[in-house]
Amino acid sequence: MVDGSTVFRTGGEEIFVRAAIHTLGGFSAHAGQSQLLDWVSNFKKPHPRLFLVHGENNAKIALQKHLASAGWSADIPTKNQSISF
Repeated sequence: MVDGSTVFRTGGEEIFVRAAIHTLGGFSAHAGQSQLLDWVSNFKKPHPRLFLVHGENNAKIALQKHLASAGWSADIPTKNQSISF
């Protein structure tokens, strides 16, 4: 998509791309726990709602505990869970 593709295939289905795609050079797609804690420290109160959705479950739970000790609430959604705002 970044290279301009207008169609991609997944699960045997063709998906038409009708979005503007942008890349952010210089950023890693994966941050470590300390990097994520540093990142959230830049938000002022009231803290935004956090959802931990990527990574191994044990790592998400560990990050959730570290966030809680820093005054953050972070949810780990379950599969097919709906979230309303």
